[in-house]
Amino acid sequence: MRHRRRVSRKGEVQERPEFVSLYGFDHSPWVQAVLVALHEAKIPYDLTTLPPSKLFFSSGIMMPAAKIDGRDWRLDSEKIIHELGYEAITDENLKLVYDAWVGVLHRPDSILGFFKAFSRSSDEHSNFFVRFFRNFFRGFAAIYFCCLIRIGRKRIGYKPPENFGDQFLEINRILEGSDGQFLDGETPGSFDFLFFGILQCHSSIPVPPLASLQSDARLQNIRDWITRMEDRVSGYGHSYTAKYFDTACPSRRTATLIEQGTFWMGLLFYSIVLPVTALAIIFAYQKARQG
Repeated sequence: MRHRRRVSRKGEVQERPEFVSLYGFDHSPWVQAVLVALHEAKIPYDLTTLPPSKLFFSSGIMMPAAKIDGRDWRLDSEKIIHELGYEAITDENLKLVYDAWVGVLHRPDSILGFFKAFSRSSDEHSNFFVRFFRNFFRGFAAIYFCCLIRIGRKRIGYKPPENFGDQFLEINRILEGSDGQFLDGETPGSFDFLFFGILQCHSSIPVPPLASLQSDARLQNIRDWITRMEDRVSGYGHSYTAKYFDTACPSRRTATLIEQGTFWMGLLFYSIVLPVTALAIIFAYQKARQG
């Protein structure tokens, strides 16, 4: 199979894939990062919100998972982005991304709000019946992540910071000193994709850090960068930040009432078979830990 080639900043020749199969929700910051990288690289892809059975039984509900040019499924967003032809993010910058991730722990503050947000972000397959099937069964992953976040937050004894804006100050400083319009310079790179994914996640279910990103006077460089990133990926179809910041780019499509109703039917189904659902959650969690 013929690949497109790209020359990295270090002069290395990197090959870009022809096609990528991707599993995950665009509520996930790590899935968002891969989606933006795929869009920037103009690599065709197919996104599914249901894991193939082989993937589920091997790694549970781990996302993103990518099958690049038909090879084995790969996990870990940073490694996937690197395989798409981008330079790997440095450990120092990755730590900043993880620091910015903390707001994710507030996503299920309202359990009803959590599931409402998931119901409004339908699967995007062109076939109605495929969408119906995926929207019905993807409620399991929503339940899984709601439980995972709420239990994890208690286990680590999470306490919110006094000022959520503080966690973004170093990235704001890097943007101020950047030799281009993006974190990685003249064009977006792994750092941009991963941080942009975090902000998409914070906006898909509004969490406290979003208010700081909108109004904290110290973070103007980040707000300007968001506008540039939105312009760069305009039309990729998964933007949640677009409606919260000064940008004319289109927001993520809201699911139709039928699609939302299908999702809620799925949640009802998993509630009715609660013992089976609980066992499946435990199984998925164990597989994810083994992975």
